[in-house]
Amino acid sequence: MKRRVVVSVLSAICLSVLPVWGASIVKIEKQMDADIARKNLQEVGWYYKPSEKAQETLKEMEKMDREKYPEQFVDEDRTDGFQAIPTEVLEHIPADALLSIGTDGIHVRESELKRIPPDILKKIPKKSLHVVTEEEWKKLKDFKPEIYKDDGDKTHSMVTPSFKTEGVNNLNRVSNTLSSPHNAVAHLTITHANGDKGQCTGFYIDFNTILTASHCVWNLDETNPKKRLAKNVTIRRAMNGPVVQPYPAVTTSAFWVNSNFMEIDTSEKIPKSVSQHDFAAIQSPSRSNAWFNVRNWSHAEGEQALSEGYPGESRQFDGKYPYNSLGILNNLYNQYFKVSSYVEGGMSGGPMWNSKSGYTATIGLNSMGNNGDNGAWSPRFVGANYEKVVYWMNL
Repeated sequence: MKRRVVVSVLSAICLSVLPVWGASIVKIEKQMDADIARKNLQEVGWYYKPSEKAQETLKEMEKMDREKYPEQFVDEDRTDGFQAIPTEVLEHIPADALLSIGTDGIHVRESELKRIPPDILKKIPKKSLHVVTEEEWKKLKDFKPEIYKDDGDKTHSMVTPSFKTEGVNNLNRVSNTLSSPHNAVAHLTITHANGDKGQCTGFYIDFNTILTASHCVWNLDETNPKKRLAKNVTIRRAMNGPVVQPYPAVTTSAFWVNSNFMEIDTSEKIPKSVSQHDFAAIQSPSRSNAWFNVRNWSHAEGEQALSEGYPGESRQFDGKYPYNSLGILNNLYNQYFKVSSYVEGGMSGGPMWNSKSGYTATIGLNSMGNNGDNGAWSPRFVGANYEKVVYWMNL
């Protein structure tokens, strides 16, 4: 069974002058499942400006969740694990011997422990070292993630007549974020250790695991190594502007970074191949009823894909509304590829998705790219990359 950690309660939904859509909030019966209650609340439009009664209902839903799924709510601080490992110790641990670096410490396969010098192992706090046995690893490799069947709303934007490439801004506004698969995309506010804030995009791959870009939660600035891992992430699923936020915002400090991303040399220009390591996972304290399947097979040059996210780098976009851009996969390598879609700051970590496999699935995420590059680069979720994703899903 997956272990769940919640480090904060539901945060207040944004203030708005708009009234609640609907005369009343649906009555919550004690025996009603929290998921059904949440669906009913969405139907009456509580997501505009919840009344005091609606706020009480949200608290009641969280209470019901805690009673029904107690193993998912363990209130503890997850921010001291990684930071308790001295930087000089991390420098002596081969990055490729690790599964990931996270706010709960480092994760390493049992067979790789011999590659870490004994004197270095002694300096790692016991609670910060998570060893995966070979038996557990085999089970993870054999694990087949559940496929989320969407509601039949396929990739209508895939046939848009306004399709453009060559670095031209062809971003299309996502109007209904409650439809599939847009309801599995989340706006992320990143709070760094020094208090600075940034914005990225993420997407659910199961009911509480979110993928995003490593560079969103791991600062590549080497001037202060102790402040390289983000402090926390605030998740706003299906956000559609400052008013329409269908699901309560939640904040978590439970996330993991691909350990290979730590090895990047920032003294010189970062090559596009680095995108193969640019993915991380966030563990959401709230459950989502929508997620992307991860397609780790049959990637082919020429297939179309949509890059989705919350652009906020230019004057035209403020980072509060979701957009997507249609592109074609035109550079395919073993562990990374490029799609000729348009992306900009704020869209990092957002999904690259299509329905080629017969159901909506992500084939990658927005890693790096700009107009001059005529497209966005992405890691491929195959081989070792896919194994890390599956490992995170099982934490």
